Amino acid sequence: MKKIIVSTIALVVVLAALGSGAYALWTTTATAQNIRIDAGTIGLLVSTDGTSYGSTANFSAITTFSNIMPNYNTTCTSYIPVYLRNSSSADITLAIDAQLTSMSNTTWWNSTEMANTTYVKFGESGWAPSSANEKIGTWIAVSTPTNVTIAKGADKTMYMCLNTDASFPQALAGTSTYSTWLLTGTQM
Repeated sequence: MKKIIVSTIALVVVLAALGSGAYALWTTTATAQNIRIDAGTIGLLVSTDGTSYGSTANFSAITTFSNIMPNYNTTCTSYIPVYLRNSSSADITLAIDAQLTSMSNTTWWNSTEMANTTYVKFGESGWAPSSANEKIGTWIAVSTPTNVTIAKGADKTMYMCLNTDASFPQALAGTSTYSTWLLTGTQM
């Protein structure tokens, strides 16, 4: 019996040695070096007319919102096109943040009534005029993102609509202002 146990142990040791030797015969490695990884670039340009693009665009020569009074443009039939161009190295999906940064007329800028009765919508064509309009006071406080995908080298037209409710302040009658909006595209 002792010989059987010793023979079994010897057989197990021999098989283990052969198994590890066979494993060693079938294992190999290779090294792949100098695989280049290039980071892309992201770029967003803006235009007032869809022909001349740059990092800034002056809309002062464009016919803008006029004759604003209570219940102005409630169906967003008047809007300003804002042309964007993807100058990135690939297609991009961006969250475009539009934030109102200043107004030339401080009466408008400081008017709580104007901030609470004037609404802005910034988005692509086909949006419902009454959906997602934000009070202009919200646009002053924080940016409001709109998601958009633009193919590499392609253009996308966005639209800005301004409207008022029935409480638009009479104190602003006969006045005007220019506004400055900061558009920031964050890749999603």
